[in-house]
Amino acid sequence: LRHLFATAQKQWGQVRLRIFSDHGMTPIRQTVDLMPEIERLGLRVPHDYLPAYDSTMARFWVEHERAETQLRQCLEQLPYGRVLSAAELDALGLGFDDDRYGHLVFVLHPGTLMCPSDMGRLQFAGMHGFHPHMDPNAYAVFLSSDVHTPPVQHITDIFPTLLADLPSHV
Repeated sequence: LRHLFATAQKQWGQVRLRIFSDHGMTPIRQTVDLMPEIERLGLRVPHDYLPAYDSTMARFWVEHERAETQLRQCLEQLPYGRVLSAAELDALGLGFDDDRYGHLVFVLHPGTLMCPSDMGRLQFAGMHGFHPHMDPNAYAVFLSSDVHTPPVQHITDIFPTLLADLPSHV
């Protein structure tokens, strides 16, 4: 990086170097198959619920209280994940009035991969998408050669920071 920066300075004079990532990667220690656990409940898709099985979470849209109760009870007894509370969903920016991310969100513990899932059947050595406050590998990075760069606290802060680097005539 130092060589790249020095080369850019020789070519163009004053330059800014920005390096950023959107997330880290967590080593996978175990895989689980959640679908049979849910199917054992005997609920019907789409009459009772709609599931979305991701690699690190499952989301459920439920059609009635009985289905929500059965799903919640099933998920809460599983040792490899937990149901997120409404307060957690709000804090993570996922608490919408229209429940676009699901009525129930079950997130796996860091290092646990749902396989198979709607994302596929491959068992990866690393994955992202775990609860960011529970996973020490979830942190991203933002590096800048300019000490006057405003602090980047969230991934949404990166775009305005990069936009400010552009000449005003662009």
